[in-house]
Amino acid sequence: MTTNGPEVDAFGGVTGRVLRETMATRTLATGSVLVLVFGSLGYILSRLGTPDAFPVFLQLGITLALARFALNGLVGEWGGTIFSSRGGSWWDASIVALRYLALSLIWILPVLALGWRPQEIGSAVGDAMMGMGGAGVLSLSTLVAALVGLTPPVFLIAAVGAAGFGDLVSRDYWRGLFRGRLGDLFLIYALYLGGMTMTALLFLPLITATLFQSRGFGVFLGLVGLTFGAGLGVSLLGRLCGFFAGLERPSEDWGAAPAPLPPDSGATPRTNPAAGTTPLVAPRAPTSSPARSGAPKAPAPAAHPRPVSAAAPAEAGGSLNPSGKTPLLDARPRVDAAEARFESDPQGAIEDLEELREHYAPHVLVMHLMTLLQARMGRVEESLRTAREALPLCLERGAVRLAAEIYATHLDRAAEFKIPRDTILTLADDLRRSGNFGPAEESYTKLLEKDRNERRAVKGLLQVAEAWLENSDYLHARDIYRFLLERCPDSPLAAYMEEGLAEAERRLAKAS
Repeated sequence: MTTNGPEVDAFGGVTGRVLRETMATRTLATGSVLVLVFGSLGYILSRLGTPDAFPVFLQLGITLALARFALNGLVGEWGGTIFSSRGGSWWDASIVALRYLALSLIWILPVLALGWRPQEIGSAVGDAMMGMGGAGVLSLSTLVAALVGLTPPVFLIAAVGAAGFGDLVSRDYWRGLFRGRLGDLFLIYALYLGGMTMTALLFLPLITATLFQSRGFGVFLGLVGLTFGAGLGVSLLGRLCGFFAGLERPSEDWGAAPAPLPPDSGATPRTNPAAGTTPLVAPRAPTSSPARSGAPKAPAPAAHPRPVSAAAPAEAGGSLNPSGKTPLLDARPRVDAAEARFESDPQGAIEDLEELREHYAPHVLVMHLMTLLQARMGRVEESLRTAREALPLCLERGAVRLAAEIYATHLDRAAEFKIPRDTILTLADDLRRSGNFGPAEESYTKLLEKDRNERRAVKGLLQVAEAWLENSDYLHARDIYRFLLERCPDSPLAAYMEEGLAEAERRLAKAS
């Protein structure tokens, strides 16, 4: 299996912290609730003479718990128990659980139609051992066991990341969710199954040894192990799937080194809150918080385009060529040369790019740099005309990072691009991930001014506020939280906004 290295590294930092936060005493609290609820339910059903109904209720309860943790992971919660409502209410969790169950019916209904029944497994095993048949039921049960083990992460990611049931039947939605992320998905299986296996290996020998000494204490240890394992299973798998759905697929140039900053840019180093340790340097846009001014100011154009990975330009430049011109196969060195020339001869650099544009098929690197350099020279209208051609080209060829920088350069006139809301969210998310928090904040804010119920914009703006907190810009973070509470007071994330506002005010008071 081959994967894109930077993508696995980015999600790998998240999974490591999720695992560390889950291996804590709070997991026992979650497990205690599950064991107590399902133990009591099993006892009641047995007393009522309907023990066969217990597996159904067990599956429904576990699905609801998984959905709860997946929603919390979707909004970036690292720790917390089953009582945490950062991702939404129990009603929100039930909607995600319904989506998950709907996906599970894809394989449950066919195996039931083939005659598989869980209560027949025991007799089928006995018949097979005695040579009296039962092999068909046993084989079908093996298939069911494999599906039970392999489908939950995929289905839960799709259920929590979907905006509605319609996404579950959208090929584009599934492709965008998992394309290029098989390595990340494998990490979920490795951590989840590995964590459960290690828990069993640690507890079973201890329980076995203790039973020979004290049966009562051995049973107690067994109950503790069951409780911890139950809490670990739902919290780890749910939160990993939530983070997977919330981080989105990084753009092609995720792992590229940041471009150098000019001496007078006033930029400060930023960190990517999603990736955790990926260093990013981005100019802080001279924007004001939406709570401080009614209309956001336009961000300054990016000082330099962020380089993309070596694989992306070659694929982007030659794959689509409606003009019939010769593809530009050596775009990277030519673009680098034009950018270097710009420092001493701006007009000459623009002419070099114009020549490439005229004689070769449209290339994302050429169009991207031309847009940014024209803006740096103050030729705003020319830059905007180039951007109108460059932005669709970058989006068409998957160069999301380049498209996001073009969009940020002309954010004050973004309406002229006439791009749909989902695309704006994609660009804003990429700007946030790359550390360009100012343009990302403005994009989310504009969306919320049009539709305060846009959940993805609320989550994105919350992550921007967290980034400002991490970078000690407490005043800016406080204003974002206040804006969200004023604009979206009935949001399921209102409690999270209030908690963030309290934290920002606490840090402000401490700093002053």
